[in-house]
Amino acid sequence: MPPVRQASIPIVDESGYVQGTVTVTILPRAVSSAEVPALLDRGSDADADSSLPPIQLLEGEEYRYEISLRSGVQAVDTDKPEVFEPDSENGTPGRLRPRLYTGTLAVSIAADGRPVGNATFEVRSRKLDYLTDFRWMLRDIADGMTEVLMERFAPAVQRFAIDESADAATLYQRFAFLRSLILDDSLDAAIHHIVARPHVAWEQEEEQRSPGQGVRASSDLARQMASSSQRVPCPPHLKLPMASLPKVLISMRTETTLDNPPNRFVRFALTRWRDVVLEIKEGLALSPQVFAVKRGLQEVEVVLDHLDAVLGEELFREVGDLTSFPLGNQVLQKREGYRDVLRAYLQFELAASLAWEGGDDVYRAGQRDVATLYEYWTFVQLAKIVARLCGVRFDFASLIEVGDHGLGVGLRRGRTTAVGGTAWRLGRRLRLELAFNRTFPAPAESWSTNMRPDCSLEICSDEPDGAAFDPVWLHFDAKYRIEALVEVFGDQPRDDQRGEAKRSDLLKMHAYRDAIKRSAGAYVLYPGSEPRRFKEYHELLPGLGAFGFRPTDSGTPFGADALDRFLNDVLEHVAAQITQHERGRYWSRRVYEPAAPTAVRVPAATFLRRPPADTRVLLGYVRGPRHLEWIHRTRLYNLRATGARGRVGLTGPELGADLLILYGRAMERVEFWRVRGAPELHTKEEMDRTGYPRPSGKAYYCLPLQPVDPGVWQGRITPAAVLDLRRQLSPAAPHGWPVATTWLRVVEGTGNVSVAR
Repeated sequence: MPPVRQASIPIVDESGYVQGTVTVTILPRAVSSAEVPALLDRGSDADADSSLPPIQLLEGEEYRYEISLRSGVQAVDTDKPEVFEPDSENGTPGRLRPRLYTGTLAVSIAADGRPVGNATFEVRSRKLDYLTDFRWMLRDIADGMTEVLMERFAPAVQRFAIDESADAATLYQRFAFLRSLILDDSLDAAIHHIVARPHVAWEQEEEQRSPGQGVRASSDLARQMASSSQRVPCPPHLKLPMASLPKVLISMRTETTLDNPPNRFVRFALTRWRDVVLEIKEGLALSPQVFAVKRGLQEVEVVLDHLDAVLGEELFREVGDLTSFPLGNQVLQKREGYRDVLRAYLQFELAASLAWEGGDDVYRAGQRDVATLYEYWTFVQLAKIVARLCGVRFDFASLIEVGDHGLGVGLRRGRTTAVGGTAWRLGRRLRLELAFNRTFPAPAESWSTNMRPDCSLEICSDEPDGAAFDPVWLHFDAKYRIEALVEVFGDQPRDDQRGEAKRSDLLKMHAYRDAIKRSAGAYVLYPGSEPRRFKEYHELLPGLGAFGFRPTDSGTPFGADALDRFLNDVLEHVAAQITQHERGRYWSRRVYEPAAPTAVRVPAATFLRRPPADTRVLLGYVRGPRHLEWIHRTRLYNLRATGARGRVGLTGPELGADLLILYGRAMERVEFWRVRGAPELHTKEEMDRTGYPRPSGKAYYCLPLQPVDPGVWQGRITPAAVLDLRRQLSPAAPHGWPVATTWLRVVEGTGNVSVAR
């Protein structure tokens, strides 16, 4: 059907009379794509879906509209001011902006405050196959939920009745589930396979024959010839060695038949489906005839016509009624086509009882919000992938709840839903929990503002505390409207507003990963084909990226294998103890998670090569002027390696110092030195030769030194302050013993910290 630049939508009142038109026109400078036309009129298309309005607009486009009524009016209003924006006082001309709304849109039009009628049109998604995707995703969700119920109930004896007193919204939701099953391509193919190659049974029938007719020889015939009580003389032409024959002989005739239990069951299932859909139709007919109900009735008619066409096949006209439920029949269990109908029947019986509160967001009042449905669908599919990684089937029973209208699906926006399990990787037991719409509140779990990704996967340790590690979060956001990765990542930054809007999804991934505590990755899921991932460093995590992920007619999502491999790699990465990522998580927690100190103002120490808390400092005592002169001349500082008094160990912190602060009573100011190499071991004799004053130990460790320009710290730390700090750090140490600490502790302990204001 070629695109048009103008189309008229009739305004119909409650009695079905046309009271005017809404003329929709593409803007003069708008460019209509041949692949995704901005405006379609399918009124004359015989192949068009009869449940859809003929006039079809495109999401995100802008149009000009003109309302014309038969009666003269002063002012026209609509109940969709967010879509219809008038350009004049009387409201008849204006701009029509459907934005991201998809589905059937009915607008009520009033003239001078009095209702006139409704105009109905369809808003199509920019994705050409959105209706197919919508049906497949709804089918997959119904399939997942009914599997849970099949494990809880006995399908051979359980029957669910449609509650005709339920409200129209609940009935329409149930019908949407059922429609996704009945009109599924795989079920349609299964029924066509049965019709083309039906199961044939063989039946035997008794037939009475006279002795003169031909009868197949058998042991049963021989017994009849010898035992019959009613006999007649043997005809001479038979030349048999007996005087008489039975008056009547019974023979068995074998014939083929299509009237067998498997075919009867298929007919029964089709009839059952038609009866249930008809009950839904009757329930909708009892509801107030608002737009949602009328649309539901139109869609019900499409399904009924489909079922009537199938039941009209010659096969089902030859088949009788089902007298017993043949659940154990091998043809139904194993033969192609029949097993698909059996499975669909069991799912149907359970789906007929399901109501989905979250479905209000998906198909409220005829809206086909395929983007919202994609969010629900990705959670169910991700849960299946994570379950495979755990080697078990997740228990989705938490998604089934009992409400006012019976069983329901508890999956909806704004409500956290989670499933989980455990997995073993590299000798570690991991606990996995996948959550839908989990909120990360600030400041407890997000340091900026509340965050709520579509799906969040937590990977944490399920081991005792000694083998535990810091949890890791991965986040996934479903973006159905993304066509290609360039819309998210873009080869080059763009300055125009449209380019920035396309990159907003990438910025949101950054926000999730950077704002939510313990997050290591955030990824876009979109119905494309091209994956792309970014690594912050050289390891798998931390990272960002996108994965193509879309429904298919087989029920196995495209892109599931790539996501499966990625998540398996993530589990192995998190389980590995030797990664830099695990080391970074450990030290981040050690550094940041203790109580935050008071904001302080401290001059910068330009001579530091590491952060103050990681710069090791040795407080070295100077015994007198001769000792200080020896230090200046040799550029060494000595520590006892032997003896009981003042000795340091080979692995002691004193030998690992980065800086040396010299202090003593004979010094007017402290001196700052950098340790420039590994300690040297010198004997007493060697110390004598260097001029060290009165060595008393047998051996000494000597630290090689180089001078440091203290800058603004010259004079800020006094010998008396260092002496007080040494007493605080090691009050039991004898006078003159070396003490190891950090530059941060030196700054804090010597009174050089001031509170920032």
